[in-house]
This record gives sequence, C-alpha cells and structure tokens, in this order.
Amino acid sequence: MGRHRDLAGARATPPSPCPGWRRVARRGRANASPRRARRIADLCARGYLAACNGEDLDLLFETQAAVSEEQAHEMTRRKAGSLAAMACQVGAAVAVDDPAILELVGDFGRHVGVVAQLLNDLAGVDPDSASRGSDLRRGKKTLPIAYALAAPATRASPHRRVVPPVGATGRSG
Repeated sequence: MGRHRDLAGARATPPSPCPGWRRVARRGRANASPRRARRIADLCARGYLAACNGEDLDLLFETQAAVSEEQAHEMTRRKAGSLAAMACQVGAAVAVDDPAILELVGDFGRHVGVVAQLLNDLAGVDPDSASRGSDLRRGKKTLPIAYALAAPATRASPHRRVVPPVGATGRSG
C-alpha cells in the first residue's frame, strides 16, 4: 500500500529526494570520487528537507492570526532559500570539493531564493497581478503580509498620500 503504483498496477519507482543526482554521479564517476557523490546527495537531501520544513511552516502559518516578520522571513528562507542554495551548491560541488566555497555559494543561493520568493509574494498581494491577491484569499502569512499586519497605523508607508485629495483643504472655517 505504501508503494507508488502506476495505472496498470505495476510498481513505479518512488521519487528520488534529488532527481538526477545519481545520473550526475554516474556520468562523472571518472572525475568524481564516491565522497563527492555522497556530498552531492547530502546537499540534495538537506535542501529538500529544509524546503519541506519551510512548506510546513507556510501551511501552519495559514491557521495563525498573526505571524511576526521574523517568522515569515525564516519560513521564506527555508522554503525558497534552501532550494536555491541547494541548486547552487550542487552545481559548485560538481566543480570543486572545497567546503568553504560550497558554504559561500550556498549563502549566495539562499539570498537569491529569498529575493525570488519575495517578488512572488509581492505579486500575490497585488490585486492587479495575474494571481489577483491569491495569497490574501488563502490566508498566507508571507513576509509582505506579516509586515503589513505588524505595521502600526502610524508607520509611514511609501504609498501614503502626502498631498491631500483634491477638494480637501484641511482648513476650518
């Protein structure tokens, strides 16, 4: 029952935690040591587990009334940052076997992933975007939403109207 089956009932291969890493390791056996292949597999496994953890937080936050900016950032870092970090690290691990370089490349990828997710999250709250505010409807606690919920009414908004509307003079009398 726990096995994946195709429509004909034949056993299908369970999905790999890192699709393609075995193929990369096989093709590079002449150049890659078993240690390097294990490192690549470990990077994939850690990246996917961190992303799953971020997805779990994303779903959990939907049930909470409020989420701090720090919590939303951590969720984004795990959910999207870990996948981009993994992709960068695996690419680097094929070329080098230096843990310090892999760590630096992972930090770079993590930042790229967070930025990409923030751009996606901003589109999710824009009523004019293709997604039509889907994150708002679904109760997502993305970083832009957590920021807005945590913002006191007095926090200056870059979109706040500085000039009074036409017809509003602000004078009494």
